[in-house]
Amino acid sequence: MLKGKSNMHLESFWKKQNKKQIKAEKEQEVISNYIAENNDNMIISEGTEKIFPNQFYNIYDIKNIVMSDSVKKIGYNAFFNCRNLKKITLSKNLEEIDYRAFSGCRALEEIVFPNSVKLMGKSLCKNCNNLKNVILPENLEEIPDEMFKDCKSLEEISLPGNIRTLGFNAFSGCSRLKKIVIPEGVEEIREYAFDRCVNLSEIILPKSLRKISKYAFGGCINLTKITLPEKISEIENYVFNGCSSLEEIICKGDVSRIGVAACKDCVKLKKISGNVIFNLLSESSFESCRELENISLGDLTHLPSRCFYNCSSLKDIYFSEKIKDIGDMALYGCGSITGEVKLPNILSIGDGNFSQCKSIDKITFGENLYEIGGNLFIEMGNPTEIVMPNKKIAYNIIINLKAFDFLFAREEIINTEGIVSFNLEENYDKAKKRLLLILKNSKNTIFSISDKYIDENIIKLLNNNFDDSQSRAYIAELSKLISKPHSNKISSKFSLDFDEI
Repeated sequence: MLKGKSNMHLESFWKKQNKKQIKAEKEQEVISNYIAENNDNMIISEGTEKIFPNQFYNIYDIKNIVMSDSVKKIGYNAFFNCRNLKKITLSKNLEEIDYRAFSGCRALEEIVFPNSVKLMGKSLCKNCNNLKNVILPENLEEIPDEMFKDCKSLEEISLPGNIRTLGFNAFSGCSRLKKIVIPEGVEEIREYAFDRCVNLSEIILPKSLRKISKYAFGGCINLTKITLPEKISEIENYVFNGCSSLEEIICKGDVSRIGVAACKDCVKLKKISGNVIFNLLSESSFESCRELENISLGDLTHLPSRCFYNCSSLKDIYFSEKIKDIGDMALYGCGSITGEVKLPNILSIGDGNFSQCKSIDKITFGENLYEIGGNLFIEMGNPTEIVMPNKKIAYNIIINLKAFDFLFAREEIINTEGIVSFNLEENYDKAKKRLLLILKNSKNTIFSISDKYIDENIIKLLNNNFDDSQSRAYIAELSKLISKPHSNKISSKFSLDFDEI
């Protein structure tokens, strides 16, 4: 073994075109300067203060490294992809380790960082698939970005008490990690920190925590319960997305905001307990939370698209009188909502709402409702009274109830029997009311959704359903209102201007 400093810099090799020659020359240079016993075991010589960037990059033969205590810095990519490196003893005086220094060391099982280490770069142990035991320096203040990403054998780790931040993707993909205690003093858990930790069943969060960023616990399918400390006021985008075993979120503080798909596909989530009144929801916030039973909406003015989509166990939902619009499919499939739903100040409601809501007795809309989507009130099952002061909107809703999908000519029979009455004023034109009644009671009629188109077969189907002379007369009048669409429309469809009726 050669003694003395080793200052061999290998970056010049990367400029050569012949990669096999690069590797051969690099291995020869490294071995000539550091070999101790054989190619498997390497000793970094006494007097060496720095291991240069890329120094041992992609050298597969090394299995064991002992580093002299003179080494103070390890450069970036220094041991990158030394895939057979199983054991490394670091310098007791090591101060700085640059990014990706041990990334891709797939056979590495243990690493003990000395307390002298003050700075660690990102992705330091990324893809160390067999890493099981890690001891971090006591004074470390941050777990760097991607520090242990995809370390699939890491089952437990103790975080030093001086840690303040968990970096982006810090433990993402640590599929065997079962439990972690975040020490007091940590204020932020950054994006994807524990994403895809599929065996993580217990996590203890500190009182100091102020922010949990998006996807922090996404896909943690064994997490059953979590307690959010007092300083957390918002559940950000995708934080618990796909946590399929999560049953309860306990909020110690005033949580009033929840982000996009924050609890989407938490299929076992039954309740969010604590002082929780949501004043802001986002798209798909609780989508497919099939066991969620109740929720308080506070002074919410907007119910975003799909926010309670397929929440089939939702029984109690306390709508604010301030709600002015409901997005597409926001309440689709909420089959356990019971009693009366009052929406006195609603202005618009999107597609699919109240479809498959089979237990509602009555829905009351305000007179200011001016816009509705399609497929409302489909397959409601339970006889439901719809109070709709706006006559034009009420008329359009009944027109829009369809017997099958005319656009693709598929016979998908829709149950319209759940709509038992509309609260229409008596001065509504008699002819319109009669036509409305015909359309309402027809079970096998083709109706449009919101495009204001109607299939010509509606006339045949109406004639098949109504034999009395008065109905036939109104059907004949309806047939006169059908006109051919513009050339860019589907040829088998016909337009119908509701305003002309």
